[in-house]
Amino acid sequence: MFYDPNFSNILSQFTKIKDNKLIKIVPNNIEDYLTPASLAYWIFDDGYKREAKDVGLYLCTESFTLDEIITLNNALYSKFNLYATIQKRVKPGHYHISF
Repeated sequence: MFYDPNFSNILSQFTKIKDNKLIKIVPNNIEDYLTPASLAYWIFDDGYKREAKDVGLYLCTESFTLDEIITLNNALYSKFNLYATIQKRVKPGHYHISF
């Protein structure tokens, strides 16, 4: 894994060790990091549009806990006035954000 000591403070806010593995987390201050550019990167990286039954934009958030997804959803509303819902995925305990 690439490591740059200049980013160690940010890395520690977005990751934690669980079961001897480094996992991604959503910090409580995620709103401080959200910008229009970061939202665009997020959509291009972990977003998709489903047209089969409905038209919508989805953000893949399956690696986060439900509490973290709620934090993300609240930050999207607070920062950008974007209203989204949290939807269950087929796999138990997995959710995504839907617009």
